[in-house]
Amino acid sequence: MQFRGKNLAPHMEKKKIRRETASTKERVESKNRAHISLMEDLQTLIRQKQKQCLDIEEDMQGSRKRLEERRVLDSETAGEARREAAQAALHLEIEVRKHNETRYRIKEREEALEASAAEAAGSLAKLERRAEEERKRQSDAVDSLRSVERELQSIGLRRSAAWATVSNLEETLLRYEDCDDRESKTRLIEKQKEKIFSAKSAIEKRDLEISRLEGEAASLREVFRRASSSTNNKKREEGRLSSLENVQQQLKQMQKANEDKECQIEAVRGERKGLLHQLEAERKKSREAHAMVAGIGQGSGGIEDFMERGDSCRRDSFARFRPSRAWPELCRRVAVELDRVSVRLLILLRKDMMVRALIVSYLLFMHILMYALVHHIASRPDTAASPPVPKGAYIPTRLAGASMPTRPGMG
Repeated sequence: MQFRGKNLAPHMEKKKIRRETASTKERVESKNRAHISLMEDLQTLIRQKQKQCLDIEEDMQGSRKRLEERRVLDSETAGEARREAAQAALHLEIEVRKHNETRYRIKEREEALEASAAEAAGSLAKLERRAEEERKRQSDAVDSLRSVERELQSIGLRRSAAWATVSNLEETLLRYEDCDDRESKTRLIEKQKEKIFSAKSAIEKRDLEISRLEGEAASLREVFRRASSSTNNKKREEGRLSSLENVQQQLKQMQKANEDKECQIEAVRGERKGLLHQLEAERKKSREAHAMVAGIGQGSGGIEDFMERGDSCRRDSFARFRPSRAWPELCRRVAVELDRVSVRLLILLRKDMMVRALIVSYLLFMHILMYALVHHIASRPDTAASPPVPKGAYIPTRLAGASMPTRPGMG
């Protein structure tokens, strides 16, 4: 029993070890199974995590791409914004510069306008003074013109008196056919000469008066021209000064009055020429009367012979003495019309610059054309008109330099 008991102890231990080993195996297997299930769970979790990681990586890549695109877009937007900001700053600087320049120009313009206004005011005052002076001159000229008209009327009365004197002279000559009073006829001729001399002196005085009036008219025209030019310049500079228009209107009226005055002066010239024609007619009549008286006194039969000739001779002699009065009047009218046409032409030439330029151009063209024709005719070789010069013939020294055909062998 003891031996059996000693043999049973290891067997029991082995069983115990087996049981422990079996339990350990079971635990190990249970642990393995738990480990396998855990591993499977872990692998599932890893796969899920990996899938999540892939999703996260894809999201990160998409986020990076979107971030890159956004960064590029932001950089482009920022660059465009910087360029727009730079352009805006440049435009602002330009606008500020333009604004400053505009302010400077406005300030200069205001100063210039103030100076122009002051100058225009001074010029207006000068023009008003000149206009007042021109009014005074015009009134003086009108007074002078009226005095000239009065003198012309007096000259017309004198002319009528001269015609009456001529008629009286004819009647006196008719009365002197029956007498031999040579001394009274000589005194009558002397009186007629004195009347002619007084008429001539009156005409010379009228000439001096006309020359003086022409000088005044020329000075008035010069003053009108200067005033018109200054008025036009000031009107272009300052159109807002309405008083200059009134001054210009007054100057136009004064210019029109000056033109009327020139027409009156030309009319006075026509009257003067008519008086000169009448003076020449009076001189001619006086010479014929003097010749008739001398012929009567120094004739073959004297005054008795003249009286014995009869009425027919008297009619013939006085028909020769009494000239026709129609042609002097016609000549006077023609001269007056020519004077009026010349005055109108001068006024037209003075007003219209284009007509003056055309006339001057026409004269220059005709001058150049005539010069070219003369030069062409003078420089043209005309050997057919000149005969051949024989050898050894004498050529004058003054013709040696002329364009004469020469022959070989001529000295």
